[in-house]
Amino acid sequence: MLTGHYARHVRAARRHYSACHDALLASVRTHWGDHVVLGPCDTGLHVVAHLPRNLDDTAIAATVHEHPLRVTPLSRYYARQPRRGLLVGFGAGSSTAVTELVEALAPALRRPVQRQRRR
Repeated sequence: MLTGHYARHVRAARRHYSACHDALLASVRTHWGDHVVLGPCDTGLHVVAHLPRNLDDTAIAATVHEHPLRVTPLSRYYARQPRRGLLVGFGAGSSTAVTELVEALAPALRRPVQRQRRR
């Protein structure tokens, strides 16, 4: 720590995560519709993309296969009256990977997958 290696590492990590966050915001504005609302993300390495109630977040998250970044359906964390959304992790890849993930999800969000009705 006295040599400054740790401080340089922290600065590099902050630049990297900031670039990934900025790529996420820019690509969401470009590729996803207005019906998707991003939650605040001032800290951390995840952001919540809130979806309309009639969309199946589990089915939309399942459309992403073999991608280094994680997309988790928000409804998984609710016991009653789940909120629909996607928990999008952006810290484990590059800004290019973040943009690719948003582009991969775009068709499912443009042509929304309707929630399955239980019988």
